[in-house]
Amino acid sequence: MLRALGLSIVIASLAASTEVRAATLPPGEVAVPSKPEARAAQPIKAEPPRSTALLLIALTGGPVYIPGRGLGGFGRGGAETLIGTRADGSGPLYGVSSAWEGYNAPASHGFSAAVGWIAGFATPRLLATVSAGMNVFSFDTLDKAVGAGLFSPRANARLGVRAGRYAFAATAEMQYRWRWGIDDQRIFGLGLSLLYTADSSATH
Repeated sequence: MLRALGLSIVIASLAASTEVRAATLPPGEVAVPSKPEARAAQPIKAEPPRSTALLLIALTGGPVYIPGRGLGGFGRGGAETLIGTRADGSGPLYGVSSAWEGYNAPASHGFSAAVGWIAGFATPRLLATVSAGMNVFSFDTLDKAVGAGLFSPRANARLGVRAGRYAFAATAEMQYRWRWGIDDQRIFGLGLSLLYTADSSATH
C-alpha cells in the first residue's frame, strides 16, 4: 500500500509540473523536453618539456705533444654537470666541468686543476661538445727546474657515442701554460674519454 501511495505522489508531481510548463506557453505550442546544453571540450594543454641535469664522471687519457719536447702522455679525471633541454638528456647541452690532470713528456712533467664551460648537442646515441676553460693552478717541471702558474687557458672538442649511462668519445685539446720559474709552454693532446652518468634529475 505504501508503494502504491508513493507511486501516486510521483505521478501527481510529474503531471503538475507538465501542466505548469504548458500553462506558460503561448496558445497552440506544445512543451518539448529541453536538452542539456552542449559544452565545447576544453583542449588539454601539453606540459612544457622539462630540462634534465646530468652528473657525469669523466676519465680521459692519451698522447700529448709538447713543441720542442716531443711526445708524452696525459691522464685526467673529473666530473661534469650538464643541463639538457629534454628529459632523456638529448638536445642542446650546456654546463661546467672540473678535473685533476697530469702529463708526462721527455724532461717535462706537470699537474693541474682545471675547470671549463661546456656547450654541445646530444641525441640518444651521439654526443658532441666543445669546452673552454682554464687551469686554475698548475705545477710543472722542465729540465729539473720547477714552475707554477695560475689561470692558464685551455680548450677542447669531443665527439662520441652514447650507450645507456655510458658514453665513449674522442677528444682533441690544447692548452697554454703560463708559468713562473720556467718558460711558458703549449701542450696539444688527443685522447679517449669514458663518461658515466652517475645521476640525472628533471628540473623545472
